[in-house]
Amino acid sequence: MFLVCTKRRDAHALGVFVFKLLGCGALFSVLSLSACDDGKKDGPKPTAGVQYGDPVGIELGAHGTVPALAIKVAVTKGRDSAPSVGSLATAVYAAAVGCPAFVSAISAGKTTRIQLSARNGAFVPLGAAADEVGTACMANAFGGKPANMDQPTPLDIILELRLGSTDASH
Repeated sequence: MFLVCTKRRDAHALGVFVFKLLGCGALFSVLSLSACDDGKKDGPKPTAGVQYGDPVGIELGAHGTVPALAIKVAVTKGRDSAPSVGSLATAVYAAAVGCPAFVSAISAGKTTRIQLSARNGAFVPLGAAADEVGTACMANAFGGKPANMDQPTPLDIILELRLGSTDASH
C-alpha cells in the first residue's frame, strides 16, 4: 500500500512539474498514463521487511490427482495463523488441482515457496516467477479464494509445499 501511495504522489508531483513546463495537455496525458499503472498490473508485491512468526505444519492427504502434501505456513509475526489454516488447506488443494505442473514437480520430490496476502477475506497472490515447480500457477490460483483471518488488517503468508507422507496418520 505504501508503494502505491508513493507512486501516486510521485505521479502527481511529476504532473505538476510537466504542467508548469508544457501546459494543461501534457498534464492530462501524464496523469492518464500514471493512473493506469497504479501498481495493480501484476498484483500486490511482497511487503519489504515483513517479519514472520514460527511456521506451523499442515498435512493434506492425497486425493484424486493431488498427492499428499506437507505444508509449512508462516504468517505476519504477532498474528494468529489458526483461523487461516482451514481456508489455506482448501485453497492449496483447489490450486493444486488446476496446476498439473505443480503436481508433477511435487510428486518428483521438488519443494516450492509461495508468498500470499490475505486481504478483505480473500487470498491475493504476491507474484511468483515461473519455475519448474509450477509456483506461478499455484500463486495465481490462490487469487480470490476465501481467506479466514484473525483480524481485518492484511495478513502476509509464506507457504512451503513439498510431498507429504502417503499415510496421513503420521
